[in-house]
Amino acid sequence: MVRSANGTVYMQDTDVTTTGTYKCEVSADAPSFQTVSAQQRLIVREQDSPHHILAYLGLTKQDLADDALTVVDFLRMYNVMDLV
Repeated sequence: MVRSANGTVYMQDTDVTTTGTYKCEVSADAPSFQTVSAQQRLIVREQDSPHHILAYLGLTKQDLADDALTVVDFLRMYNVMDLV
């Protein structure tokens, strides 16, 4: 957690199995040793590939080959052009 600071925690090498509830606990130095904690659920998704996006939209590679302009319009309509 090299880059963690100021209330932000950076995690490396995560995948879908990393999903879960995490608890962060911070303790003060002496003399108070006051401790504060909070927990939150973290959901890690796999990165969407063009194939996954087409499948999600109910389209196939053949649809793209048959009518590329319609597919591009469809992708723009769902605002996912930058993912493909």
